[in-house]
Amino acid sequence: MAWSAASIYQAAFKKLFGLSHTEVKDFPLGNEGNPSQLTIISKDVYTDSIPTEAAEVADQIVACTNSTDAQENSYLTVVADDTLAPNGAGEGIPYLIKVPASHGLIGEINPLTGAAYEQGDVVQSIIPKKFGTTWRPILYDATKTEIPPLSSLDWFMDERGFVIIRDNSSVPTYLKCWVYVGKTVDNKVTGVSCSRITVSADAPANPTTGDLWVDI
Repeated sequence: MAWSAASIYQAAFKKLFGLSHTEVKDFPLGNEGNPSQLTIISKDVYTDSIPTEAAEVADQIVACTNSTDAQENSYLTVVADDTLAPNGAGEGIPYLIKVPASHGLIGEINPLTGAAYEQGDVVQSIIPKKFGTTWRPILYDATKTEIPPLSSLDWFMDERGFVIIRDNSSVPTYLKCWVYVGKTVDNKVTGVSCSRITVSADAPANPTTGDLWVDI
């Protein structure tokens, strides 16, 4: 069974408005309350650099790459959530990506909410493949066998912590990934004010307080 045409159209339409596609039946645009990163706000813009190769970075990136459960860097858990959206034939089954017990994410700050992650929270800052192939999130079933991107389950993931699959003949249970916990524009830039802006090739080394010089 393939995705229904209506579900595909609805997913694409919601993306244009910066929304995820988690309410999978016949719910229209106005019913979807979960944002996607197509809409860029200050909390979405990373100010710490992302390395070319996937790696954990203290206070910036947490690895979730250990196949052994209950470790600080264990895979994240993937849990079906019918309260998020009801299931429907050809319309997808919703799952949430959550923080497991004893994980290193616990206590780290969720850049989207500003609150510390706790066990069972939805992980909302997964680093996507667009930063390089080594960053690719990998979905696994209960036996920790990969569910590949081209699987017949026709699944897709939003880095806000949602997974939608076409059917659950192979139930997604774990996600290997890296999670960003560093600074964003929202908490990096705390405020800029000035009384005068001067564009000059001779900006002083120590301008007067309240002056903003743009050196050219």
